[in-house]
Amino acid sequence: MPTANSRDRSARAPALRVCFLAAVTLLCAPATAQFGELMRRVLIGDTLAPPDHDTAYIISYRQKATLSLVSSVRLAALDITDTADRAVTWTANNAGQYGFAVDYRWLSVEATFSIPGLDAAEPRKGGTTSRGFGLGYTGRRLWLRGFWNLSTGFHAEEPAAIVSNWTGDQPWPYRRDLDVETWMGSLNYALSGKRRFSQVAALTQMERQQRSAGTWVAGAAFWITRLDADSTLVPTTGDRAFTPDAWIVRARRTLVGLTIGYTHTFVLWRKGFLHMALLTGAASSQQVRSIQGRPELTTEPGISSLSELRLGAGYNGDRWYAGLTSGFFVNADSDEARVSLGSTYGNLRLAAGLRFGRPNIKGIQRFGL
Repeated sequence: MPTANSRDRSARAPALRVCFLAAVTLLCAPATAQFGELMRRVLIGDTLAPPDHDTAYIISYRQKATLSLVSSVRLAALDITDTADRAVTWTANNAGQYGFAVDYRWLSVEATFSIPGLDAAEPRKGGTTSRGFGLGYTGRRLWLRGFWNLSTGFHAEEPAAIVSNWTGDQPWPYRRDLDVETWMGSLNYALSGKRRFSQVAALTQMERQQRSAGTWVAGAAFWITRLDADSTLVPTTGDRAFTPDAWIVRARRTLVGLTIGYTHTFVLWRKGFLHMALLTGAASSQQVRSIQGRPELTTEPGISSLSELRLGAGYNGDRWYAGLTSGFFVNADSDEARVSLGSTYGNLRLAAGLRFGRPNIKGIQRFGL
């Protein structure tokens, strides 16, 4: 038979559990609120503090979401050179990718893809299908951007490097089986502490540059290129034959490096702008290659050059905006004893869009949005 003490303990147990749960809830609620506040401070800073920029140079629209329609032309190319100075370049044949971009506060998201029937710039050179995705964080002085692109179908830039005595009435050398996948990312820091230059005014028009300004920029970058083909990309017989070390069928190249450069925006007639940026540096490169008829080979780490050039122009009004920007990324291996593999990636981007109010999406405040 239960004793009086056991009955008292049983009666107190539900009350103790309720108290415990209430205490956990009270403790977790401030922790959740503190986490959200921490995220907001890290991503956008203290919203109650004075403006984090020189308002005579920059007008901010970051509190308004922007939606842009985007059309872009993507350039992807591979260069293979052997010890006899034979060289071949395989190039994508895109007329354009089409998609959209959404920008709000610190966040930038962009997605584009090729449309069948509209993707061949020159049909006789064969078509290229491609798609891409970009994601970015842009603070006042810290900028982080990354993107991914996959292109399938390439033609030889110089057909005579592939086919002896090639003439214009012959079929253009084309590889439908060649896939090139590119992952790129960059982390840049504006060295000027005056806070007079706006990166998003130049790239996504979430702000407007009121007066011309620029800054030196230091940063880091990574670049991963993967290529895959059914057979080697260079001739293996005849007078155009490459050295066997250049008979690449698959490769993955990883570069991690440091860059430094300068970026500047020139303001025209108050709402127009011209933008330019040039960054250059060096990267540690690692390559994994599969040579036709041989096992996979991992090369020794080397040093590669790494360069980025950006140019742009546009109109940046109070409600709508339009911008034409270009970006080119080039890297080349240092001289090797047997074969050199280089790559180029670039895009020409046309965007036009409108600014809207703050998105009514529950919970995004904890992420600084």
